[in-house]
Amino acid sequence: MNFVALYFELCTLFVLHLVESRITKHEVQSSKYKAVRLKAQEKSCKDKMKLVSISLGSWLLGLSAILLTFSVIGGENLSAADIKSVTVMSLIIAALLFSLAYAPSLFWLRKRLGGCRPIAVFPLASALVLNLPVFLIGILAIGRTFAPTEAFASIGAFVLMGTAFGLGFVWNYQDRTI
Repeated sequence: MNFVALYFELCTLFVLHLVESRITKHEVQSSKYKAVRLKAQEKSCKDKMKLVSISLGSWLLGLSAILLTFSVIGGENLSAADIKSVTVMSLIIAALLFSLAYAPSLFWLRKRLGGCRPIAVFPLASALVLNLPVFLIGILAIGRTFAPTEAFASIGAFVLMGTAFGLGFVWNYQDRTI
């Protein structure tokens, strides 16, 4: 009987050891996968923040172009109400364009071309092709809600924003795998 009890105890210990090693292996693999997932999430978050930074920089460049044009052409100081209205309007339009047109289209173009080559395609696409709705709205609004100088200033600013966004996109994503 002693032999059977000893054999049963050894079998139990062996099974427990197997279960324990399996759990440890699973935990190790799970922690490796967690680390990989965390790195991927960090990279994704950094990419999104870079894209937001490129967008904000492009918008600020365009906003400064609009305000500079208005102050030079108007020949007088802009009021706080003028600055606020131009800022809010350009921010809303730019946010919509950056998130719904520029970024998805440039990612699609990058995937389609297999990278960011030729470099000039990306700023041209975001400056001219993706801004066609802005151009049409600006031109059609002349005489109704925009003076000609305001319409062409906003069109020029959006060309500048698109170019800056396209260049920032290429600068950020040119060396990355697709």
